[in-house]
Amino acid sequence: MSWNSIEEVLQALVSPDPEEQHKAVEALGRYADFDALEQKLLQGDVALRVAAARALALLGDRRATEPLIAALKCDESPHVRRAAAEALGQLKDRRALTPLVEALQDDDRHLRQAAAVALGELGEGRTAHTLFQALKREREGDVRAALVGALGRLAGTGFAPVLLKIARNDWHLETRRQAIAALGFIENTQVVNTLIDLARRDADYRVRETAALALGYRNAEQRCKALMAICASDRDARVRVAALRALGAFRGRHVTDLILRRLREDDTRFVRLAAVSLLKSRMNHDVIAALIEAACNDRETPVREAAVRALGETDEDAAIDFLKTVITSKESVSLEIAAAEALGRIAVRTGKVGRIIEALIHRPEYALRGIDAALKQGTFSPEVTRRLLLVLRNAPKVRENAPLRAKIEKIMHGLSAGCEREV
Repeated sequence: MSWNSIEEVLQALVSPDPEEQHKAVEALGRYADFDALEQKLLQGDVALRVAAARALALLGDRRATEPLIAALKCDESPHVRRAAAEALGQLKDRRALTPLVEALQDDDRHLRQAAAVALGELGEGRTAHTLFQALKREREGDVRAALVGALGRLAGTGFAPVLLKIARNDWHLETRRQAIAALGFIENTQVVNTLIDLARRDADYRVRETAALALGYRNAEQRCKALMAICASDRDARVRVAALRALGAFRGRHVTDLILRRLREDDTRFVRLAAVSLLKSRMNHDVIAALIEAACNDRETPVREAAVRALGETDEDAAIDFLKTVITSKESVSLEIAAAEALGRIAVRTGKVGRIIEALIHRPEYALRGIDAALKQGTFSPEVTRRLLLVLRNAPKVRENAPLRAKIEKIMHGLSAGCEREV
């Protein structure tokens, strides 16, 4: 996609299409400079002024602080003022502290919310008391949640009693969840016991879910034991998934064994998928065997596919042999695709091309997905990758498929260009 002016880039930046937004962000460095963006912040229509504020934050130029403060204070559009507050938070310039504190008393609740978030991003501990005073007078739930989130980032243990009270009893759900998340970073007996109690007993699954995630923020045995119990017993699968994800921060055989049991025994697909995801970083003989078992026997195809793909994270012979069997079995196209992607990643990452290439030739179009994924991770040998791609390019299925051959040649060209840049 190409643009002819800064106006077009800014319009794309506020497009509802995420892909167009992403491309506009990439283009900012080519099409925009500080002076042009400042001019649009001051003189464009509302949409362009909002986009200019966002773009100035993305450029990270602190010369933008003063014009953004001016927009925060004086712009007639509430949309522009909110965008300016958000941008000031991203720039993290202390000069914005006082204007943002003043914005906490603005009539526009959305601006108050944006200012609270921005103050949390600025990271100035001296604003904690100001945020607390704003919280005491605030009646809008979304603004209260933003204030608690900012307070939690800034206040440390000093406001733990306040956060505990909000976590237990506040009328607004998201405010409770923000307080719970903030408490997750505090390690004292009362806080941890409260988090465990909320994770086990609160009537709202969303509170239990948030408390379970918060227990994973610090590595402590009491937290680990509580999460293991929640993971095995909570009646809501979403809470069990949260407890599993929190357990990802804990090492040890007992944790891995629990994850394996959830993969084998949990009756909800999403829990088993979460278990597969966690096992990728815990590869050992038992994990590989469990993943192979799930790939063969799980009653739901998405779990079987996830298990096959997870085996692409190890270069153990048992995993490679199993994946080669899957790719040539003709039992399930989706499993063959997953196996081809996994083998492509292994080949690029480890250089075990000889053992793998015969299987990959069966599904070269899908092997390329795995190769591409491995290249994006950045851990590969260009020489091994080039050799693998050369063999694939000359395979009969590829010689007869011009688009696929062109894709392989494009990747090879990219490898060569990358090597030349390094030299």
